[in-house]
Amino acid sequence: DNQNKSCLADPATYISAQSAPFLILHGDADPLVPHCQSEHLYDRLKAGQIPAELILIEGGKHGPGVLIPEYIQKMITFFDQQQP
Repeated sequence: DNQNKSCLADPATYISAQSAPFLILHGDADPLVPHCQSEHLYDRLKAGQIPAELILIEGGKHGPGVLIPEYIQKMITFFDQQQP
């Protein structure tokens, strides 16, 4: 059934106590994936007590406006902070 198939594609389905920390960057003008999907994932991660950060990027699309030096540096900083 289609609802079960959509659950398989939803990354929130796979959240567990062993999930890695998440940094979610999402443009609010993404024409392919609505930013509510990232908000849903973020909410589920926080409910599961998984360290997570969500950054909604004003005017960002599906890559353009998101993959820029400012946010790439945020990625580097985030991953550096996750080192044991």
